[in-house]
Amino acid sequence: MQGNPEQWDEFQWERFLRMQERRQETVMLYALRSRNPWRFGTFWNGSQSEPLPEEEESWENETEGDEWKITLHPCYRAVSDSLETIRISLDTIPSRERSRAAVVELIARSYSIPYLIATGLALLFEYGCTGGAVAYCKRALYLANEALYCLKELGNDAVLSRGQYGVLIREGTNARNTIGCYISDLRFENNETPLA
Repeated sequence: MQGNPEQWDEFQWERFLRMQERRQETVMLYALRSRNPWRFGTFWNGSQSEPLPEEEESWENETEGDEWKITLHPCYRAVSDSLETIRISLDTIPSRERSRAAVVELIARSYSIPYLIATGLALLFEYGCTGGAVAYCKRALYLANEALYCLKELGNDAVLSRGQYGVLIREGTNARNTIGCYISDLRFENNETPLA
């Protein structure tokens, strides 16, 4: 992609995120094919028998020192608190049910969503990249909707009690709506007129 990422709009950032996801899938498949060790967060350990695909510069690792701004941001706090409630509630279900695909997906999304919001906030605070913040928050919104589908599946299969299901749906909906409202706020602040 051409141009300065600080001046990209949200759609250029979304293309960048899709390229990054494809690149990560390629690296994971490469690791499995070549039987290299894999650890979450570190793509490669030890020596490789084949050359690695080139890595693009990652903007996510350049933002340091503003963590306190991110953790105190109302959107991040509200979403993190809601997802923490969901994770705590999932710890109470029987252990045989925890291996269900919907539970695993829900827990994975409950960790991914705050990370995406934090990355978007870091881009906004550090570089003033509203487009990047919107794109990362849109990805978080997509995952929040997927988390609600996972909750619906658990409710339909009677894995959760009615009380648990009600609480988790409320928390998941709160998280999703908070992200959606924050995206709207970002877009409104970036435009001079609301209908532009």
